[in-house]
Amino acid sequence: MPARPVKFPPVIRLGGKDWRLRRRKLPDALGLSDEATRTITVHPGQERIEELDTVLHELFHSILRSQGREYDMVPEETYVRALATGLAGALNDNPDLLPYIRASLKQ
Repeated sequence: MPARPVKFPPVIRLGGKDWRLRRRKLPDALGLSDEATRTITVHPGQERIEELDTVLHELFHSILRSQGREYDMVPEETYVRALATGLAGALNDNPDLLPYIRASLKQ
């Protein structure tokens, strides 16, 4: 039985704008970032670490769009995939890393 999904924050800020995270069935993807509606949609039913990878992947796409960068499929997908999977793995394998990051951001 898959673990219960982790609750998404209702709103995230990217580039000074509010974005929504939601779970909805997607026919051909695990995740989708929509700049027009500022929504990141994640296909439900993924294992937690896979869902985190998907959320990070779509966050990276959204960050690039919020910076005004145009989509360039092959190089962008290569780097976004590598960074999302690498960061999800690093956070999973190093439980003390996230508290360090949180503490470093608090002022």
